[in-house]
Amino acid sequence: MKRYACIIALLLCTSGCEAFLQAIPAILQVADLGQRVYFNRHPHPTHRAAVEAALAVLAMAHRSGDEQAVSDAYAALYNLLDETGVLRATSPEGGAEGSGPTPVPLDLPTPLELSQGD
Repeated sequence: MKRYACIIALLLCTSGCEAFLQAIPAILQVADLGQRVYFNRHPHPTHRAAVEAALAVLAMAHRSGDEQAVSDAYAALYNLLDETGVLRATSPEGGAEGSGPTPVPLDLPTPLELSQGD
């Protein structure tokens, strides 16, 4: 499901920003599921709260229909997922490890790929 949703998002983002806006619900779903799996395996309450807040900001920007706000919120979410290790499913050094399933990398388009799709 994750790979399917992101392939659709990549295809849509090459069709312009309006299509990208239509792909945001799928991107939100993939990012949310990915962060849940990641933080169940590698608990870090502060990082998890930051990612959940960034997801909420992207969802609000999407509801507003403001293309620039969506673009900015997506870039912030993408960068945060990268910084926290969620994007590439990398284990934190010396971090706790839970019993959840092993996380997998998220196949999300980069902010640069999206800006080139405009």
